[in-house]
Amino acid sequence: MVFKQSVRNWCDEAAHHVAISCSGLPGSSGLLEREGSGDGFWLDVIWDRWDRVSRTFIFPWGHMVPSLEDVARIMGLRVDGEAVTGVTYADYTDLTQQLLGLEPFGQDDHERRMVRRVALLESLGLAGVRQKADELLPAFVERAAGLARATYGQDAEDTVRADWDLRRFLVFFFGKMMFTTKGDGIHCHFLELLDDLTRVGRYAWGAALLAHTFADLSTGTGRETTVWSYYYLPLGRATEVDPIAVPLARRWLPLVSTATYSFQLDVLRRHVRDFPALL
Repeated sequence: MVFKQSVRNWCDEAAHHVAISCSGLPGSSGLLEREGSGDGFWLDVIWDRWDRVSRTFIFPWGHMVPSLEDVARIMGLRVDGEAVTGVTYADYTDLTQQLLGLEPFGQDDHERRMVRRVALLESLGLAGVRQKADELLPAFVERAAGLARATYGQDAEDTVRADWDLRRFLVFFFGKMMFTTKGDGIHCHFLELLDDLTRVGRYAWGAALLAHTFADLSTGTGRETTVWSYYYLPLGRATEVDPIAVPLARRWLPLVSTATYSFQLDVLRRHVRDFPALL
């Protein structure tokens, strides 16, 4: 029970990031940010600097690369502990029914490995939740996060349902926020690790996130830019909403600009070239 409570406390923090995902902006969702969210211009500039041979970002002043320390400081995730590893199955139907109380995405070979994003959002009380026209992003994030916190694990006496709620939250958080994926389906390859909820907090999720980052960038399939660039390259691409927030990911929200793509791209490339002379 103590371990489960610690996981639920961690989920309270993660609810903030899930709420940001519902706004359609990258916000401070993790070490990575998804393409097409609020800061695609910055993504293109950073991506151009990635070198697949040295596996580093090459800038005019030297090489930079995310580290385990960055993951720990930015995300607040542990970088030591049990390895995040296991077997990927061809069919997760039995596991999704047993551990989530849900059916898989569909019946073909690929869909039996996934669950629907909408089904998970419904269990979090966030299905259809959108930012109002006159609502500022920080206010919306707090409202949506409050809905998520108030929904999962409502009936403490129904331990099976409470565990389902917690696993659904974690599957969504890992599949959409931490190890970002596109589309309506969320892969269940982490689900077996969530069978025993007392062990979830023992895994080195931060180390897994860093490995995922390098693999995504080095294979050329990466569609992300790193949140750590807001910290190490303060070029005005994010609005600092809380300068003392910990973990660091909660300090910023992305800058939204109406300038043209080519203009922003040109300005950012010049700023990166001249950095750190701009400081």
